[in-house]
Amino acid sequence: MYQKKVKDTLLSIEKDQKQQIELDKKNKEQLISTIKKKERKYKREIQNKINAEKRIAEKIDKIIKDEIAKANRLANAKLKNKPKTTKKNEFVLSPKLRL
Repeated sequence: MYQKKVKDTLLSIEKDQKQQIELDKKNKEQLISTIKKKERKYKREIQNKINAEKRIAEKIDKIIKDEIAKANRLANAKLKNKPKTTKKNEFVLSPKLRL
């Protein structure tokens, strides 16, 4: 009789331990699942920010390129309007005096 009680008690303890292990396992699986979902979310957010940064960098590069082109056009226009250099002892008539 005593041995049966001990055996039943041990079986009961073992059963409780198995249930606790299963519960712990389920909790860990849920935690892992939650972590993976957050990881995917953060990866998407990072990728979106990288893409936004690339778009901004491209816009900045385009603005810089356009400003350089504009400056070059203005510099070329000034060179074209600049009077030609004269040799020593030569005079250049202004456009009003040229006929």
